[in-house]
Amino acid sequence: NELKIYMLNDKKYLVEVVGCDYSSGNTAIRAVDWSPNGQYVAVAGCEYDDLDGQFRIYEFNSTASTLSYVDGKRYTESGLNDQYSVAWSPSGIYVAVGGKPNSNLRIYSFNGSSLSSEIINESLGTDSINSIVWSPCGNYFAVGVSSPTNENEIQIYYFSGSALTLIADLNYGSSGSYILDIDWSLGGQYLVAGG
Repeated sequence: NELKIYMLNDKKYLVEVVGCDYSSGNTAIRAVDWSPNGQYVAVAGCEYDDLDGQFRIYEFNSTASTLSYVDGKRYTESGLNDQYSVAWSPSGIYVAVGGKPNSNLRIYSFNGSSLSSEIINESLGTDSINSIVWSPCGNYFAVGVSSPTNENEIQIYYFSGSALTLIADLNYGSSGSYILDIDWSLGGQYLVAGG
């Protein structure tokens, strides 16, 4: 339940720059992602003592070697609310988070000091969202899921800034298949998936 930032020094050793307690309870950090400008870290996970899902933004000051909490969201639907994936848009304006049990994809805007209310809070009809990644152009994102109702574990969405449109999906394998991670190529032409 600690969040730490390391630096690779000139002798090729990892040196801890800064760390902070993510929570005082029984907590798991499942996913982290740097903002495109390197100033913020998005963190997703779960608080097991109360079963709440958590999503937080921290600011990293490399000059002062500090990591400061900026804003966050808590998910309290019934059952375990574990958040498995978090991803910044290439512009750094939007951040997406997803997990389980309701497999809701949530997208927020971030202005440098606070998260907006949910722009998107949409169930993708699956057991869990395991991976989210924005395309390099920032107009699309891919989602890797487990046990979708339509049997398509890879889903590609267009995001207009206020709405989602499913533009492509694919059945990755036999019934019960799942995607654990997904990523775009640098140019955005290819997508790699594993599960």
